[in-house]
Amino acid sequence: MLKEIVIVLGMHRSGTSLAAMSIKKLGCPGTGHDKYKDEFNPLGYHEDLRIVKINNKILETLKKGWGSFDHWLPLQDDWREKKICKEASEEIKNILKNIPHKRVVIKDPRIVILFKLWEDIILGLNINIKLVILVRNRNSVISSLANRDKMSKDMANSLYDYYNYEIINNIQNHPFIFFNYEDFISDEKKVLHNLIEFIDIAPKKYILQFKKDLNHGNDNYDKEFGIFDNREHPSSQLQSLAKKYKESHQRYGQLHKDFQIDNLMASNNWRLNKDIEVYKSYSDELENQLSESKSIEDKLRKLSSKFQSAYEQSSKEKELFKIQAKEMQSAYEQSSKEFKKAARDAKKFQSAYEQSSKEFKKAARDAK
Repeated sequence: MLKEIVIVLGMHRSGTSLAAMSIKKLGCPGTGHDKYKDEFNPLGYHEDLRIVKINNKILETLKKGWGSFDHWLPLQDDWREKKICKEASEEIKNILKNIPHKRVVIKDPRIVILFKLWEDIILGLNINIKLVILVRNRNSVISSLANRDKMSKDMANSLYDYYNYEIINNIQNHPFIFFNYEDFISDEKKVLHNLIEFIDIAPKKYILQFKKDLNHGNDNYDKEFGIFDNREHPSSQLQSLAKKYKESHQRYGQLHKDFQIDNLMASNNWRLNKDIEVYKSYSDELENQLSESKSIEDKLRKLSSKFQSAYEQSSKEKELFKIQAKEMQSAYEQSSKEFKKAARDAKKFQSAYEQSSKEFKKAARDAK
C-alpha cells in the first residue's frame, strides 16, 4: 500500500525530468506509465501520461490549458469545487490506490498550479508528501520554451515567476528540498547524496545521469530564485515577495475577468506565430507606418499651405484683373461714345464743307 509520494515540482524546462529520473535510479520507483520521451527530452519526461492527461483536462476545462494566455492567470477561489476537479480527483485516487509500491516519485510541472487539489487527494488517502523542487536560470528556461513551444519571451518570463512563486506559497506544510538545475552540472554527486538523505533511501549504487551535451543554457544560478549555500531558502524576503506576487496576481486576474480583456486581444494563443512578440512586431511596424504617414502628412500640409498661398495670390490677381478689365471696358465704352460723336461732328463738317463749296462755285459763276 502506498505510504509516501515524492513529488518533483518546478517550472517547465527546469530540470524536473532529470531530477525524477535520478530519484528513480536511486531506487524510488515511478508509476510504471512514465516512459514517454521525444526530441526535446531524449532521456524521457518521466511523467505518467495518465496523470498528464488528467491535469491537462482540468486546466483546459478551467480555460487554463498550456498554450493559452489564460494559463498564466490565477485560478478562481472555488476552482476545486468545480465538477471537473471532483471527477479528476476520483481518477487520481484510482491511480494512486493501484500503485503496488510503498513509495513512488511523481512528476508533472502542471501539479505546481494544481497543487492544492493534489494535496487534498493525497492527504485524504493518508499518504505522506515529500517535495523535491528544481530551479533553473530564468534565461535558460525562457530560451528553452522559445525553442520548444515557440513561446514569446514575455510570456515565458511571466510563467517563470508564476510557477516559482506558486511553489514557494504552497510548500510550507511538507518536507521539501530545493536544487538548482545547475547543481547537476557542477556537482551531481552532491545532489544525489542530498537526495538520498532527504528521501531516506539506501541505493546499492548510483550512476551519474546528467548529460552535459544536452545542456544548452546558462550555468549560473538564477539571481532571484536560485539556491545559494550561504543563505536560507526560501528566504523570508523571497516568501514575502511570493505573497505580494500572489496578491497582485489575483487582483490582475479579477480585473481580467471583470473587463473581459480577452475580447481586446487579437489572439489568446502564444504558440507558432500567434504570440506577443508577433503582436509587438506588428505594433512596431504600425508605429513606423504611422511615423511615415505623419511625415507625409507634414509634407502635404506644407504643400497645401503653399498651394493655399498661391491660390490666394492668384485670387487677388484675378480680382485685380477683373477691376482692370472693368476699367478698360468702361474706358472703351467712353472712347467709343467720343468716337461716335467725333464721327457725327465730322459728318456735319463734311456736309457744311460741301454746302459752302457749292455756294462758292455759284458765286463764281455769277461773277462771270
